[in-house]
Amino acid sequence: MNTILETRNAMLMPTAAHPFMDPLTETKLWPHDSNDVYEVYNKIFDCRGHGWSNLQSSHLNLPFYDDEEFAKLHAAVRLVLPLLPALCASSPIFEGKITGLLDTRLSYYKTNQSKIPSITGKVIPEAIFSGDRQSAQPRQALGMTFKSVETLGEQSAAGLASVQGVLIIAVEPDGPAARAGLKRGDVILRIPDDEYGQTETIATAEDFLAAYQGRRWRGEITLEISRDQRRQTVKLPTR
Repeated sequence: MNTILETRNAMLMPTAAHPFMDPLTETKLWPHDSNDVYEVYNKIFDCRGHGWSNLQSSHLNLPFYDDEEFAKLHAAVRLVLPLLPALCASSPIFEGKITGLLDTRLSYYKTNQSKIPSITGKVIPEAIFSGDRQSAQPRQALGMTFKSVETLGEQSAAGLASVQGVLIIAVEPDGPAARAGLKRGDVILRIPDDEYGQTETIATAEDFLAAYQGRRWRGEITLEISRDQRRQTVKLPTR
């Protein structure tokens, strides 16, 4: 089709929903991480619907350094959000039929969560400002600079379940952290089970320093970290 349209300097654009999908017969619930959340939603709302399963979307991770940067980024995003439905909600055809609406997907969204309307989020989130919390003093050890996770912005960026963990804000070249593959933006979450049967949650920078001091004699610490909202483990040299 695009080959034909190219002669007119035109092309088909993606839509906000598949024009031919039948969600009653084609819907499959997410089977991977956190699938229990989808199971509960399905029990309450029945996710076999256009507003739940028939949608096209993309996820963008926007980096920021500290609370001040996050506040500026958040303010800029709030300006853009009202424009996105007009640009991205094109869905004039559902189940192979012209609906008469240019944004049918949004029409379904209006009643998606009518059983519990209080859980519907706002299109434009509330304003936030830097300085809502006092930033923890950054610490340094093992060739990296780090601080406690302490803001909702830092929690959201890392995809954490709660406001805890240790955020790495700088890594020295050729230091122990760099040799372990740690990067700026990684969040240290815990020290998993080891051969000594010890597991320790790392909620603050002080927790990490204490754990490091108690294990430095081993020559290496196994860390569970979050990177790009995915969990993984690394071996951090302590010398």
